[in-house]
Formats: sequence, structure tokens, C-alpha cells
Amino acid sequence: MNQTFLVIAACCSVFTASSQGLSNGGAQHLMTDISSKPRSVSELNSSIDGSPYYNNSYCIANITYNGKLFPKVSAMVNLQDNFMIYKDENGQELVATSTVDRIEFLDCGNAVFESGFPAIDHQVVSTFYQVISKGPKAELLKYIQFILRDVAVTGLTNNNFTKSLDRTDVYYAYVPGKGMTRLEKNAESLVNVLSDKKAAIEAYIGSHHIRGKKEAELAEVFAYYNGL
Repeated sequence: MNQTFLVIAACCSVFTASSQGLSNGGAQHLMTDISSKPRSVSELNSSIDGSPYYNNSYCIANITYNGKLFPKVSAMVNLQDNFMIYKDENGQELVATSTVDRIEFLDCGNAVFESGFPAIDHQVVSTFYQVISKGPKAELLKYIQFILRDVAVTGLTNNNFTKSLDRTDVYYAYVPGKGMTRLEKNAESLVNVLSDKKAAIEAYIGSHHIRGKKEAELAEVFAYYNGL
């Protein structure tokens, strides 16, 4: 009787420890796999007007690095300097000095960011892109670009400025075997990028009165193209 109780108790203890490991997230395991450093005080106390982060507060995310999944990590992503910040199991803020493959936010709009795409324009392989539409034939990606500029402070001399971040969204199409192509927000650009199905894309754009000016329209056409 006592032996049976001990076996059951041991099994329950193993299950509980395993469950707690999942509920506490993958930050502890991530720390052993990825190079990290403490978040700097200067980065915390930035006087720049505007934020380079997709999310200004921590959100729960599934992180993929070297093909390995680390679930439920409290994370933020800096899109200007292209790095991820996360909290360890003790709440310490760490900057990942290695580029992760994928950040899938489970809240904060459920956005997904990926790296590893071919270099284009000023971006490199480690650059993060927000994945807007993903399919077997083509992906619609958004590069969120920040430009730092000086802004004169009203009422003061010309020698007094504050720094401000301006954000611009730039869209790209990634086609396996073809690489990256910059996508303008118009119907003609959509047809040119997805030219192997030109007739079908033109017909769809025409029948649905798509101008390609909105992100939702771009995503709709990519979803249609991937279904052909």
C-alpha cells in the first residue's frame, strides 16, 4: 500500500515539474542556447521621441532559434537596431546578441517576425521582417524602417533640437528560388511580382476592385496567389 502511494506520488511530482517548466516559459532554456547580455541603462533612458520597438511593453512570444522552439517567453523586439529583449526566469532584462529565427507573439496583435531572408536594399540576412502573408509560393513581408531626425524645439533658438524617430513601412515579396523583390503599394506592382500567374492576378484584382494601396489588399492578393 505504501509502495503504491510512493510510486503515484513520484509520478505526480514528475508531471508537475514538467508542467511548471512549460507554464514558466522557455526563457531559462533560451539563455543556455543563445548569447545574451544585460539590457543597458542608456538604452532604457533614451531621450529620443518615439520608440524603435514593435511593442513598448513585454508580450508573450514563442521564440525559434536554430530550429529549436522556446515557448512563452516575455519578449520585445527593437526594429531599428534589430535585436530582441527578453526576461529571464528572475525577471532580469537581457538583450539577445544572436539573431533569432522567428518571434511569434501570442498577444500584442499576434504579429510574427522572421529573419533569414536574402539581403536587399540596406537590409541583411539577420534583418527582422514582419510576416504579413505566408504561403508555399510567396510571402508578403513588411520591413519597418526607422529614420532618426533632428526636430527644432518650438520657442527656442535654432541650436536646440530634439531627436525623433520617423517610421516607414516598406513591403517585399519573397519567392523561394527567386529571392526578394521590393513591392510598391499599387496593383501594377502586384502583377509584376506575381507575374507567373499574371492573367489570374489581373482578373482577381479587377473583379475585386483592388488598388493595392492598403496592406490588407496586398495580403488578400498574396493569399489568392498561394491558393492557385
